[in-house]
Amino acid sequence: MARNAEFITFAGNIEAWEAEIAEGVAQGEDLSRMQERQNARGRSIVELVRSLYGWTVRDAMGFTGRAIRYKATSFDDAVRWCREWVAADEDSREAFVRRSNLGYGMKQGDEAEQAQVTAFLEMHPEPESTA
Repeated sequence: MARNAEFITFAGNIEAWEAEIAEGVAQGEDLSRMQERQNARGRSIVELVRSLYGWTVRDAMGFTGRAIRYKATSFDDAVRWCREWVAADEDSREAFVRRSNLGYGMKQGDEAEQAQVTAFLEMHPEPESTA
């Protein structure tokens, strides 16, 4: 379910929402206003983020008033939380992670986290270039 080479959408049925955005952008609509309208109709997106303090799940749309949705104990814990949250409403919820964030802040010798991230990336290979 990769959106493009940088973003990995790993939970949620987002095709209809994305098609609506693509159509609106093609017609010159304002992206932020379209996202706001989608959010009002129930769409919600979270992003898996690695900070210096560990993995967190954050609101990616900015309409909830709370940035951090979940503080995880590990990468796998964060992915699990996202999948469970999305499963409650797969047609309106989405979870993604940026490829560039998957290696950020990892400490030397943290083989367990590296193994979790490597296994995740194997399930979500980078799309082949069409160029």
